[in-house]
Amino acid sequence: MIENITWANAHETLPDDNTTILLFAPESNEPIWIGYHEDDSFYVDDGTAMPPGSVTYWANLPYGPDA
Repeated sequence: MIENITWANAHETLPDDNTTILLFAPESNEPIWIGYHEDDSFYVDDGTAMPPGSVTYWANLPYGPDA
């Protein structure tokens, strides 16, 4: 099964709040994170806020294989 991930520019469009997504922060020690968006900020999955402007792209999580 092949799934394509479509990255959205975080400066042009934002995800729905409190939806788990992939975050891309190219200047971070790990550029790809699992997180969410809430109240105009991005957060990693443990609730830590990403620095303002550090997330440049985001994507919906892939669906995964059919069980």
